[in-house]
Amino acid sequence: MQLIRVGLWLVCLASVTGGYGQTDSARRKPINIFPIVGYNPETSVIFGAGIFYALRPSDSVNRVSFVNGNGLVTLNRQWQVWSGINYFTRQEKYYIQAGISYNNFPLFFYGIGEDINIRERELFSSSNLRVQALVYRSVYKKLFVGAGFRYGNVHRLDFQQNGILEQLAPVGLFGNYYAGTQVGVLLDNRDSQLTPTRGWLLNATQFVHARVLGSEYDFINYQFDVRHYRKLWKERGHVLAFQVFAIHNVGDVPFTELALLGGDNSMRGYYLGKYRDKNYWTLQVEYRHQVNGWLGFVTFAGMGSIAPTLADFGQATLLPNWGVGARFKLIPRENLNLRIDYGLGRDTGNFYFGISEAF
Repeated sequence: MQLIRVGLWLVCLASVTGGYGQTDSARRKPINIFPIVGYNPETSVIFGAGIFYALRPSDSVNRVSFVNGNGLVTLNRQWQVWSGINYFTRQEKYYIQAGISYNNFPLFFYGIGEDINIRERELFSSSNLRVQALVYRSVYKKLFVGAGFRYGNVHRLDFQQNGILEQLAPVGLFGNYYAGTQVGVLLDNRDSQLTPTRGWLLNATQFVHARVLGSEYDFINYQFDVRHYRKLWKERGHVLAFQVFAIHNVGDVPFTELALLGGDNSMRGYYLGKYRDKNYWTLQVEYRHQVNGWLGFVTFAGMGSIAPTLADFGQATLLPNWGVGARFKLIPRENLNLRIDYGLGRDTGNFYFGISEAF
């Protein structure tokens, strides 16, 4: 077993609530700031801070909107900033998803496809700017359709001479930039975006990157996300959650934009990007039990695989994962959890620390 990632999140150093001139406490907007301390083999010790800003609904129809993000720096002078927003307008007529990030963190590269040697890897680094936004319009109850844009710029890419990357010479080896449009269909009747206990999410998106839109390469990315949550035994504190997620890429896809298996949200246990290819699917199931007002536990299991084409999934290796985790109530008002998970996979295992649920 190889421990790839160890981290510690110290939370709730500061929590500031401001009324912003409103007298209705239900519409107060709490700002929560927390420090982050961690360690990665690729980066050494990490220091930083995160923020969660809840936008309370002005009517009983809306779910809570929020802005979150973080800023990180390492002892090796690497850094990252990221921010995102999930915002519902009045009566959920519009729903806005947007994010921006910039980082120069290194990653391990094992190869492309499932035919890799897990003992052979190399470290590569790049500076990455990513911006995207998608605006959904409600068309019927909790059904939305939307459109937006996506832009990315991967530059200052450094890799080992005569290493795996240079020998493979994948698309985008010396950096790449892409720009394009995105469209999506979303059905989301979950009771919460942060810690759902019931309902469905069905989301299909298409990202079209083309030279006529300012992209260096022509490629199309499709993503499909289906989730369901159900309370068990008609009691609070027992929830069964499941997710099916898939990515399909067509065209000249830069290797930095291939589908990555693993990470802290799906296929926990596998290093993010250890397995990468044009196509990817995963199924995961999680049982969540809230013991009391501040403590909870989860168990999870899943499977997934990658392939260069959809037809190759028939011969693809099925990779399993499973694990356990603990939940600590970080912001009771928003039912927001600090999660600590340990996931296992084939010849691998990892700890994960994060805010909110994996899915």
